[in-house]
Amino acid sequence: MKQRWVLAGLALVSLATVGGLAALKPDFESAQAGAARSSTTSIPESTAPASIADGAHDAGYSTPRTGVARTPAAPRLKSPGEIPDAETGAVPLDNEVSLPANLRQSLTQVADVYREQTRYPTFSQPIGSELDALRYRYNQPQQVSIPFPLADGATFDATLTLDRYHYFIGDEQQITFSLTTSDDSLVRDLSLSVTDLAGTVLHRQSLSLPADSSIRHTLTVDLSDQASDWPRELQWRLQASVGQQRLSVAAPFTYEAPVATLTGITNPHIDGEFLVLPLSLDYDRSGYYFVQANLYSTDGDPLLHLETEGPLTATEPGLRLRASGPALIDLDAPGPYVLRDVHLTRMGGNGVPDLQGQAPQDAFPIPAFDLEGYADSSWSDPLAQQRQEFLDELSNNL
Repeated sequence: MKQRWVLAGLALVSLATVGGLAALKPDFESAQAGAARSSTTSIPESTAPASIADGAHDAGYSTPRTGVARTPAAPRLKSPGEIPDAETGAVPLDNEVSLPANLRQSLTQVADVYREQTRYPTFSQPIGSELDALRYRYNQPQQVSIPFPLADGATFDATLTLDRYHYFIGDEQQITFSLTTSDDSLVRDLSLSVTDLAGTVLHRQSLSLPADSSIRHTLTVDLSDQASDWPRELQWRLQASVGQQRLSVAAPFTYEAPVATLTGITNPHIDGEFLVLPLSLDYDRSGYYFVQANLYSTDGDPLLHLETEGPLTATEPGLRLRASGPALIDLDAPGPYVLRDVHLTRMGGNGVPDLQGQAPQDAFPIPAFDLEGYADSSWSDPLAQQRQEFLDELSNNL
């Protein structure tokens, strides 16, 4: 019987570690997805035109859609409860299982992490630290860095950085690039252009920089007077000549009109165990929207990551973020607060891409509320509770 528990537990640990627990706390901006995808786009001119991997428009954004990690199938047992020996394949006759101490410790840690994450609603999770907050900050800078081999073992290092991934029409773009050679070969004849995913040049930016073995430059560009008929998904492409080679590096970005705009937070108030933040949204297209934001203290300390989703139509009541009062009590954070890092997405489907909304304000002030005004927590997730009991039993009985 215990062997079946062990097998089930190991399977659960694998799934929870790789996929299930991550779904409760989405990873935002670990390494930026856009930058990761774009690293495949920068290639020597003599090889092929630059292109962007499918799905690059999702860079820097974690949707509520989650996948399940696939794990190798376990070997078929001769009968329930029998575990084959790892090296010989023989089935032991005794009914005891001895696990390494580090594996037992891992099971306990998984149970503790899961317990901490399920104390509060999934849509109102404590951030914990400034490092954790970075994972939730939407639209961070996108950097692509590519080394190219030169003659005699030398290298040409090209780095192209955009100050964000999603741009709205009218936004200025800040572009920074750094080009160096390890053998002091001259970098010359620089050109910077915007292309579509097929490589068609839509805009060319003049660069009159002297040849050098190390070049670093920053410029600001406004494309709003040109982009009315451009596709949504684009890339900046930087080209340079080193010796007889013409090399390029490309960084993807999106450029579009916002489908929704957050204009303010109307009448924040306590409702039971939650601080409710009704969102005042202007939108051009009805549909199903996903909104996420981070709640900070006025001192800049990250407190809670908030999420909500639902339809936006003329007949719907609108969307609201809810901050867990018990979480704020545990954080000893009565406010006032600041709502930042707002990200609005109109969810796509059936060939329609996800479309982005904007929050023109960098921060939305939220007044203070007496922590005594919150009701006791009634939040529960029956499925999460069953999983927690299972993990606790595993960690306590091995």
